[in-house]
Amino acid sequence: MKAGIEIAGRTITSLVERKNAEAVKILNAQGVTLHDWAPSERAKFRKSALKAWETWKTKSSEAAQLIEMHTAYMKANGIL
Repeated sequence: MKAGIEIAGRTITSLVERKNAEAVKILNAQGVTLHDWAPSERAKFRKSALKAWETWKTKSSEAAQLIEMHTAYMKANGIL
């Protein structure tokens, strides 16, 4: 089961990243200005999110697995 969740998570993450990149191109072509947070602001947000996720991890084993998987992804990609 865990391997299946990990594969699904990677697949979803890849799809989301591709769709986000496509959306950025479309929005830029439409003249939309996109803003990017400063690294320090992202760090503050992530710190708050990690704290909130600790509560959500207790809701179900599936939630805990997804949060662990996402946290591992973020660490592996230098986001955390």
